[in-house]
Amino acid sequence: MKWAHILNNVTCCLCLLIVGGIAIMLTLKMSNEPKVYNYIELKNNYKNCIIIGKDNFGGVYKLKLCNPFLHENRLSVDYNIYVKDYIYFHNFIGDTIK
Repeated sequence: MKWAHILNNVTCCLCLLIVGGIAIMLTLKMSNEPKVYNYIELKNNYKNCIIIGKDNFGGVYKLKLCNPFLHENRLSVDYNIYVKDYIYFHNFIGDTIK
């Protein structure tokens, strides 16, 4: 009887840990907000890319970037990134990130 009670407690603890872990993973996955780049991160990660488009939806600033080394004679969107407002307003379409 004593072993059955201990086994029951261990089983309940394992079930609670599994359910709690799943709940935490789902919460983290649902609250996964996109990365917002500042100037230094943008410069380090997307050097030599060309800005080919800008979007602003209610204070969310998004740049469309093209890496000219991946395409020979055409510009196509390679990256859609979210940036801080000062980057959005001080960079223009056609600018190269240096």
